[in-house]
Amino acid sequence: MLENIEVGARGWACQDYYPEDLPEEWQLDYYANAFSALLVPQAQWASWGVDGWEAFAESADTLRWIGFEWLGGDASIHERLLAGLAQLEQDGATEVGVLVLEGACPALPEYVGVTCKGAVAQGEWQWQALSGAPLGVVEVLPQDLKAQRRLLEDFAASLPDKNSGAPFIVVQGCANIAQLKQFKQLVELLGL
Repeated sequence: MLENIEVGARGWACQDYYPEDLPEEWQLDYYANAFSALLVPQAQWASWGVDGWEAFAESADTLRWIGFEWLGGDASIHERLLAGLAQLEQDGATEVGVLVLEGACPALPEYVGVTCKGAVAQGEWQWQALSGAPLGVVEVLPQDLKAQRRLLEDFAASLPDKNSGAPFIVVQGCANIAQLKQFKQLVELLGL
């Protein structure tokens, strides 16, 4: 269980963030040194073979939460996700989640936290249009720091009593990496 709100972005292909001479295969390591959560787009993880999942697991080992988008798919996509999740489980203690954006939730192991967008089941945790495993997701952050603070406080207040932390993903975080870093500092300043 996460002890704090862990901030991250959807994907790590952040323009103008990495040093010019940093090899592309080191970018995830660099990202993971600054942020503790990551949502991997389905288009990206669905293209990985065994070597891709292994390389990802090795580079992402310092992240505290790794989530994977689920937009639906056939049996082969589901099998790829299951194999990748098994690889991550075998490699360490990182918390893993799936964000279901479309379609029905796939069958997943118990150790995977599942958050659904849209449908809300009776008695489940919910915040804005999300339910299931606690996860904050916004497309973009408000420009105003006071509005960001209200957003964080609202999210923190929604967490179940047993949770003192949860991942918080800014979908367009890489588009404004300076703002994402500032948001992470706000989380730390507020003690969340």
